[in-house]
Amino acid sequence: MWADMKLPALKPAEKLYKLVDGDGLYVAVLPSGVVSFRFDFRLNGRRETLTPGVSGPTGLSLAEARGRVVEACRLLASGVSPAAVKRRAMPEDRSGGASRPSLQMPVLRSCFN
Repeated sequence: MWADMKLPALKPAEKLYKLVDGDGLYVAVLPSGVVSFRFDFRLNGRRETLTPGVSGPTGLSLAEARGRVVEACRLLASGVSPAAVKRRAMPEDRSGGASRPSLQMPVLRSCFN
């Protein structure tokens, strides 16, 4: 299990590396220095990965990422892919390049209100 204090200390390497938190959640440190939360799961025998968000001053805390994994597990229990839900929530037009799609999952939050 990681702590929020350790995340800023992670340094980029030549290749992406992963550090496991638990229950399928891990952080991936990209060569660019971005620390991305990721969640691996299986649904119908197929492996998928959900990226709840990135760490940093404007990103997610570790507690928020763990909360999103709990929400994703609730969707999995009902047979719904959280990665597919997130893809459907992303903007359709990605050709402009100026605006990057949101890394947040508003649909997952609304499922449990």
